[in-house]
Amino acid sequence: MIIDMILDRKGFEEDGVMDYYNPKHFYDMMMAYGEDGGSGWDIARAMDFGTEEDVRKELCKYIDDCKYSPEIKDYINSVKWLESCNVTMEHKFMEGQTYNWTCWFTGGHSVLRVSKVTANTVEFTEHRTELDGEHDVKSVYDIFTDKDGREYVVMCSYHEEEGRIYAE
Repeated sequence: MIIDMILDRKGFEEDGVMDYYNPKHFYDMMMAYGEDGGSGWDIARAMDFGTEEDVRKELCKYIDDCKYSPEIKDYINSVKWLESCNVTMEHKFMEGQTYNWTCWFTGGHSVLRVSKVTANTVEFTEHRTELDGEHDVKSVYDIFTDKDGREYVVMCSYHEEEGRIYAE
């Protein structure tokens, strides 16, 4: 359950284990919990498209909706959910990095490897698994920077909703 993930993180940090939280794992679990129509989708969506404040808002909404102790929201609002606890990262695309991407619209899965970075673009060598088979392609995307300073690319958009990959 989502509450268990929040309380586990809180408990580990209270015990002095500061490198327990992994935003990628948390995101993956939110996606899994969302498959049953739960709050996980909303939280994962905030992690994909939003800021720390957006993620906190969705987590607090989950706490309210489930009628858990409102004190948990104090903890939620005191930590960052888009960054690992033990690492300060520049969040820039760099050659050699690998990203996984599942298109929320088509369900197609891609493994992307950064092959070239310029001041304004990133080139990925992609291996796509789609309904019609496997594809290897090179794609160039414009790099954007969100208000938190993280670089991202827009993989697709639909009705003003962007599917983004954030630099790690």
